[in-house]
Amino acid sequence: MYRCLLVLFLCTAAAALSACSAPTVPTFPAVESPLRLVALVPAVGAVLTKGSTVDMSITVASEIAGRLTLSIQDQSRVSLLASEPSADIVARGEANLQASFVVPSMASSIQLFATFRPTDARTSPVVMNVAYATR
Repeated sequence: MYRCLLVLFLCTAAAALSACSAPTVPTFPAVESPLRLVALVPAVGAVLTKGSTVDMSITVASEIAGRLTLSIQDQSRVSLLASEPSADIVARGEANLQASFVVPSMASSIQLFATFRPTDARTSPVVMNVAYATR
């Protein structure tokens, strides 16, 4: 079941990566996902200013144990972080990841990817994606 959700998400993420700089609706895992978004800063729909420093924070709750990793990329899939923050989540627990980055002057969009890899290897990874427009 999670494999089907992952394939569906990857198709959605690929489409989001090729989108123009218009604000987009975030893509989250389906209802059956073990993940739930608790908090996100900047908020969904925020427009990021080129050249500015952005302090990003995401809090995710999970029904199952695993590891959450945060990746932030521009429209060319270039990472904007020197290292990707990560945290372990216990079953029925939460994790908060934070990162700061500068929005490149040539960026037309910024993508946030929160990847959750369950401890149980039989369960497929789940990815949350949010696309931010830039100005």
